[in-house]
Amino acid sequence: MLKEAIEKIISLSAPNIIDRCGNEFSDKKLTLIESPLIEPVEINTLSGFVSAIKKEIATEDLLLPIMVHIADHASVYARCAANPTERTREIPFIAKAQFVGFNFGLKMDIESMIIGLKSRFIQTDERDALIKCIGSITEENSATASDDGISQNVTVKTGVALKEDLKINPIVKLAPYRTFIELNQPESEFLIRLSEGLQAALYEADGGAWKIAARKNIGAFLALELAEEIASGKVYIAE
Repeated sequence: MLKEAIEKIISLSAPNIIDRCGNEFSDKKLTLIESPLIEPVEINTLSGFVSAIKKEIATEDLLLPIMVHIADHASVYARCAANPTERTREIPFIAKAQFVGFNFGLKMDIESMIIGLKSRFIQTDERDALIKCIGSITEENSATASDDGISQNVTVKTGVALKEDLKINPIVKLAPYRTFIELNQPESEFLIRLSEGLQAALYEADGGAWKIAARKNIGAFLALELAEEIASGKVYIAE
């Protein structure tokens, strides 16, 4: 009982800070009392993101310079300068692109494929040509027989065919919605595959290079819209 009382008294005493070889040590575990941070506001357009940064800089309430961090093709963060005491960075704004993605690599019926191409891809000549080709697909199912009086042969033919004399290139260049709506959507190559049951699938065939193009487009947009703030040293862009 006496031991517990002594340990309790010791625990309530102030910590002893000792300097050894240029480093400071404490005989008690210390817990940092952190200052409250700004709650991030999510914005869905780059234009709104830029406008928010400009207005906040004008209030002089943020630690400058602000790092505009392009995290990926659909996410951008505004990070304030590090707090000199706590070494933390506040994130007042986050830009998140909103778009309806396409199910790449998934087999679907021809009607669903055409709807997806029309609603989730930028209109281009190559997209329209692909829609025309896919729309002319029919399923072939036929059988022929021959009999020479001695033996009989039956040939069965199944699969997909085109109603018209059109050619489908296996690799097509398309520009699906994959980044912020204000930007040119990056174009890349896709592999189109057809299968029995009137089904089709699109597979990405550029190794993800479109993500680099999207980030460059975001960087170019922000550099133009925040040119004054960048020149004054209040903002810088990091990819």
